[in-house]
Amino acid sequence: MNRKKSLIIVGLLFIVFLVIGIILLSSYDAPKTLIGDSKTLKEIDRLLLPLDTKTLTEIDLNDLKEMVKSDEYASREVEELILLTKYKEYSHVGHGLAFLYEYVQTGEEPVCPGHLLSHYYVFIKHGEIDTANDNLAEAKATIPEWKNIELTKNETYLAEINYSSYVEKFNFNINKIEGGNSTATEEEISDLADAPCAR
Repeated sequence: MNRKKSLIIVGLLFIVFLVIGIILLSSYDAPKTLIGDSKTLKEIDRLLLPLDTKTLTEIDLNDLKEMVKSDEYASREVEELILLTKYKEYSHVGHGLAFLYEYVQTGEEPVCPGHLLSHYYVFIKHGEIDTANDNLAEAKATIPEWKNIELTKNETYLAEINYSSYVEKFNFNINKIEGGNSTATEEEISDLADAPCAR
């Protein structure tokens, strides 16, 4: 009889622990992935109208900031978008929103040393030294990866764009900056921003 009682007690304890485990698991909020999130993509689309009319404000980006907070890359991008919006650098905000949209769609981080260098100059111009230096460091770190990806493209594509000239342009700007010249014309900044990104 004692053995039967022991088996019943063990069985009941097992059921109790199982029920508790199920309750705990059902209340656990698994981290939501940002990639492919239609709500975030719609929010980026929504921001295009105030961007187009140049009425976009930092407050307009609050919902997007909240939506991407679980993703390190996207959070960094939105923080930069907020700064660019603060300084009314709308063309750079447009590029950033486009990159963010593509990232949310695909999960692939673009490799864009030209874009990063253009942001270096923009942030330096507005006194955002730390953010500028972060962009410079990332540009320097990504040039080899960018070059490697671009060189593996098919020959027809390579014939259309002179990637060596872009690498020279990137290196020229980095050397200029490291030599103490942190200024660039709007045309130079725009030219860097328009450099192709690698994916």
